[in-house]
Amino acid sequence: CNYAKNQADLVAFSMFPGHLLIHVPQIEPTLKLAPFNFDWLEKFLENNPKALEHHQEGDRIILTADTSALQNFVLQHLGTNELFQAPDSGGEMVRRTNSDKP
Repeated sequence: CNYAKNQADLVAFSMFPGHLLIHVPQIEPTLKLAPFNFDWLEKFLENNPKALEHHQEGDRIILTADTSALQNFVLQHLGTNELFQAPDSGGEMVRRTNSDKP
């Protein structure tokens, strides 16, 4: 299959079993999506292994924290260049109107 750049990124992120976290920093006038930053998480957990329950499975980090702990962790790390990458033009979507449809 051939995917557009923004579709290929979303497919790649969803291939990681169990974890599909996407930050939605804006919904109007366009929907912006910021993908999960696995590299940041890996480095952060190397330096702070007790910050969030997890285990390593090969080169994958499996988050095992309960929902409350995971939500708190996410909220603490929403800053620029942290848990989520900056939204780019590939993560920006415009709602179609009836006049936009073919």
